[in-house]
Amino acid sequence: MDVAPLIEFKMLEDNSTLVIKLPPGAFDAGKLMNFKEKVNEAWSENVRQVRFDFAQVTFIDSPAIGAILSVYRRLSGDAKPVRIDNPNNTIRSTLHIFRLDEVFELK
Repeated sequence: MDVAPLIEFKMLEDNSTLVIKLPPGAFDAGKLMNFKEKVNEAWSENVRQVRFDFAQVTFIDSPAIGAILSVYRRLSGDAKPVRIDNPNNTIRSTLHIFRLDEVFELK
């Protein structure tokens, strides 16, 4: 079963910001099936920032953190090219434990 379509990809009008809207519930290994391929399909050479919308995400595991880091590694230039929007307190705490709140912008 292809789970990645539950994750929505949208390029903003500026054509340099890719928004990845995550589905409700846990963002974990089970939701990462074909994630890399879906990112490649949505990617353009103009991408300078990626925003992950965590509005409905309740939990994140280490494979999902690895997926975000793989997107981060594709970007260069800006100080914090990956932004995590709407993380709940649990996700903020998890990112803080790994000091990823110093790498990603949390909004």
